[in-house]
Amino acid sequence: MKILGHLLLLTVTSLCQDLDFDFNFDDFVEDNIELIPGYTLRSSDAIYSNQLYASDFLRELNNELRQWKHTTSLADWEYKTNITDANMKHKLDLGSRFDKWWRRRLKEAKKFDVSRLPDHLSRQLSMMTMASTSEDNTLTERKNFLISRMEGIYGSAQACLGNGSCVPLEPDLVNIMATSRDPEALKDAWVSWRDGVGPQIRDYYEEFIQTSNDEALENGHADFSHMWKQDLFYQTPELDSMLRHLWRDLKPLYLQLHAYVRRKLRVHYGSDVVGHDGTIPAHLLGNMWAQHWTSILDVVVPYPEDDQQTKVEAKLKANLDVQGLFRLADNFYTSIGLYPMTPTFWAKSMFKKPTGREVLCHASAFDMYYPGDFRIKMCAEVNLESFRTVHHEMGHVEYYMAYADQPTVFREGANPAFHEAVGDTVQLSVLSHSHLKGLGFVDEDEEDDLLREGSHTTRYRYRRTDKKEKTKINFLLNMALEKLAFIPFGLLVDMWRWDVMKGKITPDDYNQKWWEMR
Repeated sequence: MKILGHLLLLTVTSLCQDLDFDFNFDDFVEDNIELIPGYTLRSSDAIYSNQLYASDFLRELNNELRQWKHTTSLADWEYKTNITDANMKHKLDLGSRFDKWWRRRLKEAKKFDVSRLPDHLSRQLSMMTMASTSEDNTLTERKNFLISRMEGIYGSAQACLGNGSCVPLEPDLVNIMATSRDPEALKDAWVSWRDGVGPQIRDYYEEFIQTSNDEALENGHADFSHMWKQDLFYQTPELDSMLRHLWRDLKPLYLQLHAYVRRKLRVHYGSDVVGHDGTIPAHLLGNMWAQHWTSILDVVVPYPEDDQQTKVEAKLKANLDVQGLFRLADNFYTSIGLYPMTPTFWAKSMFKKPTGREVLCHASAFDMYYPGDFRIKMCAEVNLESFRTVHHEMGHVEYYMAYADQPTVFREGANPAFHEAVGDTVQLSVLSHSHLKGLGFVDEDEEDDLLREGSHTTRYRYRRTDKKEKTKINFLLNMALEKLAFIPFGLLVDMWRWDVMKGKITPDDYNQKWWEMR
């Protein structure tokens, strides 16, 4: 009967792949039935050091896990692209069932003696058993609910501005923060967004921290921050010290950037808006969280006459639509020998904000754990910011594709930083002058024009060099506004929430401690 059940499952899965329709695992299995029955435990523990037994166990587990991941990823996608109570309930119900299944399989995985198994098996088992999970299903369900509820509020909340209009974060507020140069309008958007979202999320977040700390204590951790770092960066125990050393090395350069931007903003807005106390009002930096400052390049650029970025954005708007941005990124990745996006990617991704339903606009990539099914969810617009983001998110998809043939346990980044680094590295290349020139978004090099001048080249040499240097400095400043400005922000977010998880920052002090650290 067991063999027949295995054959039926494999047949159904194969048919689904051949016929290209979704395998609805939720309809196929009930809560009290395992998708593939686990091994019957023997009285002797000898089998848990047997290589063949471990290999068979992991083969079946990886197959089950892939189907669970596919089903839960679909539910997550459906909720984030259509925020409704029904979709949230479906997602949470599936998550609860997955957690029950995972706990059963984890108990058996922990019985293996990994010291007596080859690396390719012991590593899978070690990665499984290192991940923390709670035995209290009620606790896990509540935590998952809190996360989904906060995501829903973040995606659907609106800010009611002083002019009487109520608008969502994307694209309305994002565009106001990026393009408005009216300090009062910027302050209104900045404050209204926080007033509209913060009070709704606060109680959920406080409970989420408590629930997460309870889960951490159950798993032998001092608090959730320790569990978080252990699970995500278990091969980097020196993470905290690495971050502090990174900041120590970059801080002098950052302070120079901060001073330069502060001076430029004071010249633009006046000292009544940007004072002489050494701070920059956060709402003036072109981003709702002031995490990068690229949107104010037009205000702070040292050589406006050679501002390449403004020219690039104008040509993007004149020559492409949103779909074209994604095609452009796809062409770039294939041009360097990486994978083309799949037909399913083009058919099922969400590139623009839809009408008639609430969505979570925050750009993200999805591995659906099904052959060829990779997606991006984004409320893109034709501008330089989306140009960068599309290439970044497609970098995640390229990484998914690169390890798609691995066992399901291995289908994730080496750590979360690796995933982000792939897209960010590509960004550096796609924003280079040579690449933008190849796309026709910037003018040909001055040198190319001068070579056609023949004998008159020499007298233009100084002017040509000066122009190229100015363009280069503008480009480097733009990179600093994106990459360097983010470092203290990213460090601050983690330091703040780690202290919240440790209990060093209490709910009454959330806001005060944030600004003290900021």
